[in-house]
Amino acid sequence: MGVVNLSAVQSVTIHGLWNPKPVLMWSDVQQNPSFTWRYLLNIGLNKTSLMKLQPIGSEWLLLHGRVHLADIPEMSAWCLHPIRDMGCTLADMLQLQWSADMMTRMCVTYDQLVAIGMNSQTMALFGFTLLQWMHMDFTRQHVLRMSEQETITAFNMTHSQLLQSLSG
Repeated sequence: MGVVNLSAVQSVTIHGLWNPKPVLMWSDVQQNPSFTWRYLLNIGLNKTSLMKLQPIGSEWLLLHGRVHLADIPEMSAWCLHPIRDMGCTLADMLQLQWSADMMTRMCVTYDQLVAIGMNSQTMALFGFTLLQWMHMDFTRQHVLRMSEQETITAFNMTHSQLLQSLSG
């Protein structure tokens, strides 16, 4: 585990006026529940420093309450997956209003969303375009398993129009 050099202001903010130290170590983070991912970013540490401090994403997750779902898109370098690693639900994703691009960067796929309960109605709530769904590994095979009503609900297209769109 790494050590991060601190500015004078960061040192006093983190360690206190009477015990300033020029560095922050992972053990300091582990010992202080107020040292959340967001707090450390807000006091001026950058993602590169936090990666140096603890390069293993699962170690951040072991510190319960220190990383929140809303932080996961910013932690792409740690390869944390919102569904697998954080138990993210469809409702969570809709509430956080993650974009299709953001979900693609977090390696979320169409099949993973289906596995946690997505159907044509919830698919429509995301508001993604067909191209965006395709970037999340939505394929012709998925369309073939959908009914006419499901394709209309999800894409406002008939089954044949959707298949035709995927052909070209």
